[in-house]
Amino acid sequence: MKYLIRSFIVISLMLAIAFISASAQEANQTTTPEALTLKDLKDQQQSLSQYRGNIVVLNFWATWCVPCREEMPLLIGLQKRYEAQGIVVIGASADERRTQKAIPSFVRKQKISFPIWIGATTSEMQRLGLGEALPATAIIDRDGQIVGRILGPVEKDDLQNHI
Repeated sequence: MKYLIRSFIVISLMLAIAFISASAQEANQTTTPEALTLKDLKDQQQSLSQYRGNIVVLNFWATWCVPCREEMPLLIGLQKRYEAQGIVVIGASADERRTQKAIPSFVRKQKISFPIWIGATTSEMQRLGLGEALPATAIIDRDGQIVGRILGPVEKDDLQNHI
């Protein structure tokens, strides 16, 4: 009888641990970056899947976000410097509808040459493991997998180390 009770307790504990482990993995699981689809400034649907084979620096930003504006020159320089090596910077704007009208003039003023997508949300950032705060950046390898995350403003050395 003692053996039966002990076996029951051990099996119960093993099942509990397996359940907790599976729940934790599910909670921490992020969607594949290639699933991200947003519209560009010309209202055309764009997807990260079309950039497979390139290294993608996916930066979530907004026109009203001061640290986002401050890191833009670094991202512009990165795009110009490494574009020939297949590195693509994409700016995913998290501006709400009321501030989206400021995006085109911001892009012109900053002389941004990389793709800008609009309509990004904190839910999408969370699914990619980037939290909710802007700015946030995901580094995606040529196989479409996130290999680095930068929460907060990017630093030149940190960004180059990820690439």
